[in-house]
Amino acid sequence: MKKHLAELGPPAAPFYAMLVMDGDRLGALLREYLPEKISAALRNFSQSVKRIIQDNNGVTVFAGGDDVLALLPVDGALPAAIGLHAAYLQSFAGVGAGKGTISGAIVYAHFTTPLTAVYREAHRLLDDVAKEETGRDSLAVAVWKGAGRVLTWSAPWEVVTDGRTNIFVDLVEAFQGNDSRQKEFNSTFFYNLRARFDILQEKGALELSEEDMVDILAAEYLKNRERQCTPDEARERVKKLLTICRRSWRDEEGIVHKAEGALTLDGALLVKFLAGRGVV
Repeated sequence: MKKHLAELGPPAAPFYAMLVMDGDRLGALLREYLPEKISAALRNFSQSVKRIIQDNNGVTVFAGGDDVLALLPVDGALPAAIGLHAAYLQSFAGVGAGKGTISGAIVYAHFTTPLTAVYREAHRLLDDVAKEETGRDSLAVAVWKGAGRVLTWSAPWEVVTDGRTNIFVDLVEAFQGNDSRQKEFNSTFFYNLRARFDILQEKGALELSEEDMVDILAAEYLKNRERQCTPDEARERVKKLLTICRRSWRDEEGIVHKAEGALTLDGALLVKFLAGRGVV
C-alpha cells in the first residue's frame, strides 16, 4: 500500500488560487479610439485566455471581453496572471489601441473556505487594492485561511514582472534551497523579522532610510551561522527581499513609485507561503 501511495506523488496542496482580471478605463479608450478597434482587441484577448490558463494547469471559469475568472494551483497563478497581462497589452497594440491596460487579483485560499467568500475577496482586491490603492495596471494578492485574510500585497505590473518572470521566483528558490546551507532565507529569518519590526512599529520608530532597512535585514540574515557570506554579500541578498517589503504604486500621472515608504512584511510572508505552498 505504501508503495502505491508513493507512486501517486506528494499529497495535493491544501490551497488553490482564484484569479480575476479586468481591463482599466475602457470608457476612456472608447472615447479615444474607434469602438471597432477596442472590440477587436478584446476579442483577440478573450481567444488567448483559455490557452494561457491551461498552460498553467488551471481552469477558466469565465472569459468575456476584458473580464477573466479562473481557478489555478498555487504555483500557476502568478505565471498565468503575467501571461494574461502580456496578452492584453499585445492585443491592444496589435490593433493600434496601445493604451489598454488590465489589473488583476489573486486570492490563495484554503480549500475549506467558502467559494463565495473567496470570490468576494477577489473582487474587493481587484477594485479596492489593485485599481484604487495601487493605481490600476497592477496586481493585488491575498492569502486567506480559515480565520480570514492573513496578508495582502500589491504592486504595479512593472514591479511584479520584467516581462519574462516574476519578482518572487528567485526569492522562493532562495527559500527552498536543497539544504540549510544553501538556503538564503528560512522560517526563523522571517519569524525574527516579524518580531523585530512589530516592536519598531509599536514604538513608532519605523521611519527608516533604505540603508537602515538594508542594514537591519542584513544583520538579521547574518545571525544564522550556517550562512557563509560577507556583510556586503548579505546586503545584496536582502535588497531583493526589500523590494517586495515596501509599498509600490502608480500615481495619477502614471508614474510608478517603486519600493518606497515604510517596511511591511506581507511581501516576505508571501514568499514564505509560496515556497511552502500554504505556510505563512
